[in-house]
Amino acid sequence: MDTIVGLGNAGCNIADYLSQYPQYKIFKLDVNLEKKKGNYSLPKLNTPEEYDALELDLEDFFQDASQEVLFVVAGSGLISNASLNVLKALRSRRVSIMYIRPDLELLAPQSTSWLSERVVFNVLQEYTRSGVFEKMWIISNPEIEGILGDVPIIGYYDKLNDLIASTFHMMNVFWHSKPIIDTSYEVPKGCRIGTLGISNIKNQKKLFFPLDDVRDSDYIYSVSNEKLENDGSLLKKINKTMKEVNHRTSYGVYSSKYKEIYVYVEELTQTIQK
Repeated sequence: MDTIVGLGNAGCNIADYLSQYPQYKIFKLDVNLEKKKGNYSLPKLNTPEEYDALELDLEDFFQDASQEVLFVVAGSGLISNASLNVLKALRSRRVSIMYIRPDLELLAPQSTSWLSERVVFNVLQEYTRSGVFEKMWIISNPEIEGILGDVPIIGYYDKLNDLIASTFHMMNVFWHSKPIIDTSYEVPKGCRIGTLGISNIKNQKKLFFPLDDVRDSDYIYSVSNEKLENDGSLLKKINKTMKEVNHRTSYGVYSSKYKEIYVYVEELTQTIQK
């Protein structure tokens, strides 16, 4: 996937972080964006209903988008209600969604932001599970903060977005690379809702969202050539870890230029998350 489409402030910020990698074409949609290629400025509206009813002609805007698209959006912003109208213009592509979930305890119950988040979160999941979209990865800001530890106010979202973007990028690179060892299988079609995360050789996972009813996991092991050539116990450790997981699991081992072993995880379910 080499096209990134960011909608709203959070979506555009993560798209900006991914723009540092040459593999991606970046498209951003938000209010008051600078006029330049790849930017589409939307009107500032006052209600979710107005964004939901917004008619957009984006065919020309997305004409250079590749077949593999990652759509990034955060549900609590009113502008997220324009998601389906934006995605309609990408219907001929294979679209996956990265959904950024805010700290729900900071949203006043029954407020416009609270109601908006619930609607967008559930609608995108239903469309994904039905096969309209390839996958929907849910990312929780509180979970990311918990992984990072204490994060200062200045640069708070920069730290969160950097971890999200860099993790996705590394996983995407390996998904498009040839593994040394691969135990992948065809995941059931209904398992399209998931999350991403990081781990280690002991399977001490740090997931980006507490996914309910996990059915499938895929582990990516990034290992240096030196360890691949000389560590006779590594494969045994990996296989032992896989046997301890209580659901269907696959893994791939990839050659890396880094000395440390890095482990990335994707978890999937067919269950709508509440």
